[in-house]
Amino acid sequence: MYTDHDRFHDIASGLISAGYITAPGRVIKHGKEAAVLCCPAHPSLGVEHVALKVYRDQSFRNFRNDATYLRGKVWKRRDLGHLKAFKDELWVETEFRVLETLHAAGIRVPRPYTQIDHGIVMEHVTAAGDDAPMLKHVRLSPEDRRRVLEEVLEAIDAMLGCGIVHGDLSVFNILYDGAHPVIIDFPQAVYANTHDDPYPLFRRDVERVVASLAPAQAAGAAEIAAELWGRHYVVEARMMS
Repeated sequence: MYTDHDRFHDIASGLISAGYITAPGRVIKHGKEAAVLCCPAHPSLGVEHVALKVYRDQSFRNFRNDATYLRGKVWKRRDLGHLKAFKDELWVETEFRVLETLHAAGIRVPRPYTQIDHGIVMEHVTAAGDDAPMLKHVRLSPEDRRRVLEEVLEAIDAMLGCGIVHGDLSVFNILYDGAHPVIIDFPQAVYANTHDDPYPLFRRDVERVVASLAPAQAAGAAEIAAELWGRHYVVEARMMS
């Protein structure tokens, strides 16, 4: 049986041969959908380490409400029934494409280097020389919490300007590099211009980060979402309810 361990080994071997990493490295995070490793980078990349994100086999993965995120994401002519056969490919391709777009736009996301099979090589985000922690685990002063929330909302706005909605944003998939938030985990991201109902996902992203970083403002998060959305798209009356 082909296991996740086999997959990690094969992907790492391919990346070593391709000149992106020099060794498999160490595990940063083991998640339900993917594992992230810190790997020594090939000297040609000009950095000491990179992060390698390897998606687990579909049988081990648990993306919630797949159909919600798949709507509008099928840029190749395949129906959703056939789509089950290549979901893994779709999630990886989505994340890599989104990272490329957002990084090119100057938004704080890990720089993507390459995609191979079910793996993505990207920037290793650090804080004080160590792995950058999730924002959830960072203690911030009230002033810094306000600043970080403002930066996250600015990033959400800029992402929407690129036509992209994260779709599952929370303080669990925002890193903190010691000065600024860095948004990660984009396999479920949707394109606002092709998804048939992107606003609920967008609004949920905003509501989650506001509730976590500024609980006193949580009641007004829906209005914040509508204001941000209105900078790029028409805000319908039903969206405000």
